[in-house]
Amino acid sequence: MGNVAQTGVVLHAEVPSVSEPQKLCIQSEPLIKIDPPILKEELFDEIEIVFRTSRTLIKKHGHTLKRLELQEHSPHSFTVKLVLDGKLLDAEGKGRGRGDGQDKILRHCRCSFDREEWIITIEHFVHPHVSGHWEDEVPESEGAGVPVMTMMIYHLESTCLEYIVEVDGKPRADKEMTAEIQKRITEIGKLCQLASLSPVLVRHDAPSIKEPGSLSNCSYPIAEDVTYEELFTCMVALIRSSAGDTKNHALVDVEGEDDVEGGDFVDQRETMAMAPAAGADRAILKATSKPFLCTTEKRKINRNVQSCPETGEITLSQIAVTDEGDIAWPAWSRVSHYFIHRDPLVAESWFSYGALEHGTNAVHARQLQDFLNQALDLVKTMREQVSKGEEVNLIDKLG
Repeated sequence: MGNVAQTGVVLHAEVPSVSEPQKLCIQSEPLIKIDPPILKEELFDEIEIVFRTSRTLIKKHGHTLKRLELQEHSPHSFTVKLVLDGKLLDAEGKGRGRGDGQDKILRHCRCSFDREEWIITIEHFVHPHVSGHWEDEVPESEGAGVPVMTMMIYHLESTCLEYIVEVDGKPRADKEMTAEIQKRITEIGKLCQLASLSPVLVRHDAPSIKEPGSLSNCSYPIAEDVTYEELFTCMVALIRSSAGDTKNHALVDVEGEDDVEGGDFVDQRETMAMAPAAGADRAILKATSKPFLCTTEKRKINRNVQSCPETGEITLSQIAVTDEGDIAWPAWSRVSHYFIHRDPLVAESWFSYGALEHGTNAVHARQLQDFLNQALDLVKTMREQVSKGEEVNLIDKLG
């Protein structure tokens, strides 16, 4: 398996399994060979983000998306289901051919992340290697069977990845299956490398500074040449911009509290990172009767952004409303909390949703990391404007 440094993950088919010696597996070259390196923590986070958001599938099929469900079983286990709109597929000539508007399930799987043993288990309730299944042709219950099961194991000593795959109860470690996984892990590896090179890094499940005893998304101390005031101001502007608010923000004279309500926007930053279906002008996550189950649907929401530079707190509150502005039913709301700590200069975030008062995951950690690195770029741009005596308008920069 060569000793030359490599730029990405390289997989090999039909290798004797380390975890289950009686089986053949798909195995990678040691990750330690990769330049720039891919760490196990970053790899697990990136895979979690890919499945939680279904961003690759949504980018390709978002215009026909009908709903996207995310059910939380535990902090590190969830089920995701992505369904395409049968009527829109019929209109594009991509339906079943009967004109019955039957919806198509593009993804339905349960994902479990064990960061102690470093194992990821994905149970696919529909085959992931085809272009979807018509909804009336698949079992309604998850317990009806698992057509495809994939287990990815990270071996600490060798730094190799091992894939054990079963399709319809039969092991698969052949070249065809290896090629399928290779395509996906190559892209995920590139995203890991890109994220790891960011000036500011954020980890999730970190001890909370603001609420000791809880776990938050926390950045490492920010060593960049930026002041607390600059960072706080730019974070407020970025969070407002992500929520669709276009209120002007100056570099100086930060208000003690900002309160903005009303309007429609697509919830791109939170759990789903989705695009609206064709013809829809808004999309939102809706709570259903099942615990910790979110379903993407066309809804209207109001948002409220509050900030306090004295305490370093920024809060984004979101609530579903009717077209008339009344509280919608079924009710849906979520609050995202952000804090900028002064000494050392560290950012922290978590979310509150339903019965979950203090939540954190890889998606929200990456969101905070993106905000912070964008804020640093914004500070540099503003300083250049100030040095030239130009007026600073953050919204123009963000636009």
